[in-house]
Amino acid sequence: MDPKVKYGLIAGTGTVALFLLFYFSEPAWMLHPALWWGSLLIYIWAMVKVAREPAKIGVRQGLREAFGVFALANLIFYVFYYFQFTTFAPELVEMQREMMLQSDFITKEQKSALDIDMTLRGTIFRYCWSLIGGFVLSLGLSAFLNRV
Repeated sequence: MDPKVKYGLIAGTGTVALFLLFYFSEPAWMLHPALWWGSLLIYIWAMVKVAREPAKIGVRQGLREAFGVFALANLIFYVFYYFQFTTFAPELVEMQREMMLQSDFITKEQKSALDIDMTLRGTIFRYCWSLIGGFVLSLGLSAFLNRV
């Protein structure tokens, strides 16, 4: 099995398992920003493993391998995310709306225009948007690992 597929599957299922653990403990915890940002550690671990496997593979090859892991892991996560919010636990959408309305990080204008609609199109857009950050993260990791 290709290492990027192997580690992408591990990172994706690990992230889903982490979110389910928090969901079954307390559903609102699944929406906490610390969990969302912290779950990137699983991706980073898997990306480092695959980019380091072949000794000194170069920045370009390391980028390709690490980004492949990120793209697959995040695809698995976003499929879970879509079905979790639309089918298995649609109450999470309202919980998220309430949390955002209570937040001090968004303006009153943003709060009045707040529309959280869970659609397949929106989920695909969020996945594609996340790939930009994943590419930058992969590039940084690859460059760092090839200097160490």
